[in-house]
Amino acid sequence: MNEQHLTAHHRNTLQHIFTHPLAHNLEWAEVTSLIDSLGSVIDRHNGEYAFDVGNQRAFFRRPHGKTLDGQDVARLRKFLGEAGITADSVLRRTVDGTKDEQPQAFVVVADHHLARVFALADGGKEIVELEQITPDDPRGFRRHLEHKKEADYRGERIPEDRTYYERIANALKRARTVLLIGDSSGKSSAIAYLSEYLAELHNDVFRRIVGTVDADLSALSEGQIKTIAAGVFAQVR
Repeated sequence: MNEQHLTAHHRNTLQHIFTHPLAHNLEWAEVTSLIDSLGSVIDRHNGEYAFDVGNQRAFFRRPHGKTLDGQDVARLRKFLGEAGITADSVLRRTVDGTKDEQPQAFVVVADHHLARVFALADGGKEIVELEQITPDDPRGFRRHLEHKKEADYRGERIPEDRTYYERIANALKRARTVLLIGDSSGKSSAIAYLSEYLAELHNDVFRRIVGTVDADLSALSEGQIKTIAAGVFAQVR
């Protein structure tokens, strides 16, 4: 298996295969390109393709549209796992192109409902999504009820799900530098709370933060994240 030769685009495809919940926008062309890089793809000329990775083989039918359905994504994830391929095992070997080398720059894009952790790869030319983290109470129902129940919270920040921020902190342990991107709208900012949480409980990670940027997360593309990150990290080199 040519794990160390995967491109950043292949790594993104791999990450999306292992994303929870199941991805529904995986394109057939992207998947076959990835499998061909890890092993081989054999067209059986009847609409069926044989995927070979390591000592594992599985058969997939080309979808009618561009994307795989959820069942095929689940099968693909199982197939790769049986071949010894996971998102983390490959990304650790390929980010920045050096086996087992710690990625230089991590980016966290987070609000109260979702945190996405990225790493800059290929000398900052590409950005790779490493992980998506959600809180135990992603819609904030418990936080809202607690806020209504406790009059003492009036004018103060609603209690946070600290386990959510602990998982983000653990995801940043391998980073050498960290950029935080968040939406500051509303009464409290998840990214501000994350910064405070790191300062209090993970000061080693907190010291690696090189900047905090406010952005409209609802309209933020990966290309825009890469542009923001490249500008910030260029100033701290």
